[in-house]
Parts: sequence; structure tokens; C-alpha cells
Amino acid sequence: MKHRFTILICFVLFFGFPACTPLQTKIEYESFRKKERSVLEIQLVIDQHVPELRKIHRELLRSRQLGFKEGVIVFQFDIKPDGSVDHFQIMKNTFFPLIGERIKKEVLTWKFEPVFSTEVQRVELPLAFTDD
Repeated sequence: MKHRFTILICFVLFFGFPACTPLQTKIEYESFRKKERSVLEIQLVIDQHVPELRKIHRELLRSRQLGFKEGVIVFQFDIKPDGSVDHFQIMKNTFFPLIGERIKKEVLTWKFEPVFSTEVQRVELPLAFTDD
């Protein structure tokens, strides 16, 4: 019995402590890293921030800086691999330009989950505002 214990101690000392653990398949760390955000992941972040955009609309209505109570804004932006937003562009705006500038300022602060990629993801988002 003493002999087996000595062999085990020598084995651990020679091969290190991981030799005592069950064998595991080595999986490269890179395979766990996401290459791209899903549409659902992007939509969840947008859904979190839409109330902020609606708040901007209400503030501009209260201050009478908008000529119309209802309208549509369609904008496009890129999500960089690090999760930051870049290249904001308004495609359609039925309001005055002021709301577009305020929305741009807000959207450029959004953060998405970083991914392991060199590609940006382009998002086009239509928002309809009503007087509610």
C-alpha cells in the first residue's frame, strides 16, 4: 500500500497536479468567442434604449421645438466589433432636423456586446413617434 502511495506522489510531482484530474478534451478558447451578434441580441439592446429616444421626442414636443406631433425617423448605424456605434446616418426624417441630431447623439452612446471579428454590423432602424 505504501508503495502505491509513493508512486502516486511521484506521478503528481513529475506530471503536475492536473494529472490527477479526469482527462478533458482541449477546446480552443477562440471557438467560444462569438463571431457575430445575432439579430435578437441587437434587438434586445435597441429595446432597452428606445424609451430614451421616446423621451427625447416628448421633451421636444413640450418645448414646442417640433412642428409635428407624429412622424417617422429611419436611421442607420454600424456596430463595431468592440460594441461601440459608429457611422450614424438618417435615411428618412418627417420631423425637423433637430430630433435627428438629438437621436444621433443618443445612439452613438449605445454599447453592444463585443465580438471576435473584424467586420462591422450595419443596422437600419425605423421608429414611428406618436403623441401619446
